[in-house]
Amino acid sequence: MNSFPFPLYVLLASVGAVWARNMVLTPFGTWPEECIRKVARGHMVRIQKEGALEVVRKADGVVVERSEEANQSCIQHARKMLENRRQKKQEKVADGWLDYVEYYTTDETSKTLAGFFEGTYTVPEDPPSGNNGQTLFYFIGTENLDADGESVTILQPVLTWENGNKGWNMASWNCCPRGETTVSDSILHLEAGDTVYGNISIDYTNEIATVFSQYEDDAVDLSISGELREFDWLDVTQEVYSVSSCSDFAASDTIIKSMSIKDQDGNDLIPDWDDATGKTACDGSQTFTTTDWSVHHDNSVSFIPRVIDEKLDIE
Repeated sequence: MNSFPFPLYVLLASVGAVWARNMVLTPFGTWPEECIRKVARGHMVRIQKEGALEVVRKADGVVVERSEEANQSCIQHARKMLENRRQKKQEKVADGWLDYVEYYTTDETSKTLAGFFEGTYTVPEDPPSGNNGQTLFYFIGTENLDADGESVTILQPVLTWENGNKGWNMASWNCCPRGETTVSDSILHLEAGDTVYGNISIDYTNEIATVFSQYEDDAVDLSISGELREFDWLDVTQEVYSVSSCSDFAASDTIIKSMSIKDQDGNDLIPDWDDATGKTACDGSQTFTTTDWSVHHDNSVSFIPRVIDEKLDIE
């Protein structure tokens, strides 16, 4: 099974900027900074058939940045992550896709693809430890798992604790066309109890996918056209990094509700979610129906990390 675990962080400047510096945390593991592309509001990513990647201003179609060739170091990093699918044992911290449910849209008798996936998130209470160096990611996502490993990609609207921003924030992510990670601007200053919304829409006819994140009147989207994959796997996930105490988890359950899924033809899909992780660190557990999901961790118990597989399939 080729599940795909991811994470979040980025402070990049200017439209489509790509920096070549240190390793940073993203919703798909630790990634070279040079392989993270920030896409500002009002812009989108376009991948040409010859392999060029462009950042385009949506208002007038002007190309504001163009990379003629794929960054080979980014591709090599993606291949390395693909080879190292097993998460290493962490004796003092919890890292990776800690809690998630999954659903395959395609089976042996039919080829059904995901066309739309939405959910409403409730921002949980801050971790009792505050900013203790940990990063928490929560998201709905979809991948094209019925593909060779190097072409697997994921679309995600991600609610995040810290990771380069202060407190709770949200952004739209896609990993990884041509080995690069693309991310929208962030929605900042979210607080416990806020309701945020995310969706993923995939137009197979016009070969464009869009990840949309919104809080009240503030919205960010990430659109990618060209080289569109066939998305056949869905997940709802809590991913964590550098969690070393049960007080590093959110102080209340994280809830994603009113989830709705449609196939490539606009028909409703009713997911038969599978709990892929079971009981996790700090008495972690998931509760879910076809439309609602929540994750709980007990802040008061002793921290004993539970090692689970981190199955990283990245293009």
